[in-house]
Parts: sequence; structure tokens; C-alpha cells
Amino acid sequence: YFCLRHGSVRLRESRRHSSDSIELMLPPDTRQLSFRLVHDDDHEVIRWIYADPVARRFLPDLATTGGIQSFIDRQIARYEKFGYGIWILQALNDGRVIGAAGLTWQDTDHGEVLEVGYGLASKERGNGLATEAGKACLAFGFNVLGVGRIASLVHAENLASRKVAERLHAHHRVFVHPRLGEGFIMYYTDIGDHEI
Repeated sequence: YFCLRHGSVRLRESRRHSSDSIELMLPPDTRQLSFRLVHDDDHEVIRWIYADPVARRFLPDLATTGGIQSFIDRQIARYEKFGYGIWILQALNDGRVIGAAGLTWQDTDHGEVLEVGYGLASKERGNGLATEAGKACLAFGFNVLGVGRIASLVHAENLASRKVAERLHAHHRVFVHPRLGEGFIMYYTDIGDHEI
């Protein structure tokens, strides 16, 4: 119900055996948004989404060409391994790119957790679109993937992302990020908290 399945699609055939294919999964359209895969040639799209000073403060790697390429490579690797990852968000009414959101596995002090992440271009913020995308990702994680807990790992000083996480999740706690250190909050929702 919450999943649109794309038939067998080959990704980066040079990385895979010629007979291998993977089924790619996307959340269905929401009231205002559609999801699409990150593509090899999305460098300018990613640069534009994360171009403003606020985004660059919390995601400085996405201000560099190498960081953007690494982001794209990670998503394609996730699609190859899992069939999902971070997706590009587009507006249903005109197809414009407004941001990115999706689900990725992250290491935490309590083991691996599926994280819902989201980021909008600066001019698209403040209209509830990150919350709308996040809710679609939560539904996908619980109802399609069948995970028991989904989290968002947010820097405590990232007030805009914290507001979205507070709308998405049932619980939160102070969190020491295994790679980035202190100053984070883990917002999380267990499947029993989620309305199916």
C-alpha cells in the first residue's frame, strides 16, 4: 500500500554481474510530493538543495564536488544493496525539485537504526513539506520494510530539523553520534507508536 515497486532495474552494471538486478522501492506520492531515485548526473541538483549557509553548516561535505559525488555514490550503493535510500523530492504540481528525503541505516550507541533523513532547498522550507516527506518515509519503513524502530539523528543546534523531528517522532534522548561526537538528539518512533 505504501510502496510503488519499479520492475527489475539494473544499476551500474559494471559493478554487478550481468544477470543481477534489484527491485527498487519508492514511497507513493503524498498530497504534494513525489519521490524519485538519485541519479549519477544529479550533481547540480544536490548542490542546489544544500547550497544555503544553514545546510552547509550541518552538512559541510555537500558544499564540495567530492562530497556531492560521495553522496550520490552512497545512494546508488544503498539502492543496489537494499532497494531504497535517500530519494529526490519533487513537487507534484510542477515537477520542480524541492529537496531530498529517505531512509538509511546508521550506527548508534544502541546498534544499527533505520534513520529517516530530510533536507529541503531553502526557498521550500516552512511549508510543512519536510514533515510530509518524513511521514511518508516513516510509513514506508514500518509498513513496507517492517522495521521496529525508526529514528532521526539531529544536531541539537539545528532547530529547524529538530522541529520536524518533533512532529515525526514519539520519543527523544540525548545522543552521542559514533562518528560526529556529542551534541546530537536521537528522535525515534517504535512501531507500536505508529498509526498504521
